[in-house]
Amino acid sequence: MGTEDRIQEMYDLESVFKKLIEDSTKININSIGFGGSSIPGTPIRFTARFPEHNKDLKNTPYFLEGKKKLLHFTSLEVFFSIINEGAIRLYNLHNSNDPTEYEYASECLKPIYQLQHGREVYDPFISQVKQNSFILSTTDISELHTPFFWEKYAKQGKGIAIELEIVNNPEDWRLFYFSKVRYGKLDKVEELAKNWHSHQLENPLHNYQIELNQLLSLHKNPSWNKEEEEIRIYTQIPQVEHTLWDKHIFKDFREGKAEKNISYFKLPLCDKYDQYLDPQVQNSEFIPYNYFPKIRISNIYFGPNFSLNGKSLFDLSEEIKFYAAKKNNIWLKNIPFNRTILKE
Repeated sequence: MGTEDRIQEMYDLESVFKKLIEDSTKININSIGFGGSSIPGTPIRFTARFPEHNKDLKNTPYFLEGKKKLLHFTSLEVFFSIINEGAIRLYNLHNSNDPTEYEYASECLKPIYQLQHGREVYDPFISQVKQNSFILSTTDISELHTPFFWEKYAKQGKGIAIELEIVNNPEDWRLFYFSKVRYGKLDKVEELAKNWHSHQLENPLHNYQIELNQLLSLHKNPSWNKEEEEIRIYTQIPQVEHTLWDKHIFKDFREGKAEKNISYFKLPLCDKYDQYLDPQVQNSEFIPYNYFPKIRISNIYFGPNFSLNGKSLFDLSEEIKFYAAKKNNIWLKNIPFNRTILKE
């Protein structure tokens, strides 16, 4: 076998690998890199990368269309922190309230990674994925009056809900993804794992990798409460542009999670003119910033059990309006002066 035959062998094996991924997931893989010697009979390394552009996930379960208003349930303290920073934090998966976050979905792929590398490689790989995967958990605006969210995520109804408006088109995002979380539906991943395992056994000399992070991070254990109706904005540290990402990543600490490497991606918010509040991002000529999500705080809602030691909701609403206008150049003119009424 000569050099040309060897190169053709690489392309043929790449084509088969690409097809088994696309047949199983229905996602078009637009990037597969391979490496290895031109010497026949030596190993070839294949790495399939899912699309960098969010629009390339259209017509799959991992792309959400038509949602422009989202809710993030939290406390008033966190709201003021967001306003003061002019940014919202996407925390990594080590901060998740689900202890099986990511491990549940990646379990399907464990036999393949163990077949290739053994347990000693698989466990650190999972930890690294969680370290470098960042999410913002939200839900649809229609859930405003649902008791579950207030009870679980807004201090038993004593907190608030922040209304977030997506300003730009999620189809234009790159290295950021927008999807509903799927609870327990792993049919596609299981099909992929089965096909991949067979392919690996047929080609034991070669090494196959799939960067499935964005897909697997959008699945949760079926025992997790389906009432959540969670919608995620998701990103991961990409294989390129590390310098850009490092500027936006900060370490954090959580009580009871001291052993975890918790960090967050600081995503700048937008003002009423759709301009990023961070001038370094807004005025930068660095092209990747053009593909960031543009998100603006458009309203807040007080919880059904909200109280503030004597200050009226009207006075607080007016104070928040003017403070948000001063700090973030946004006008929250529709803040209700009443507590949220829950569904029966």
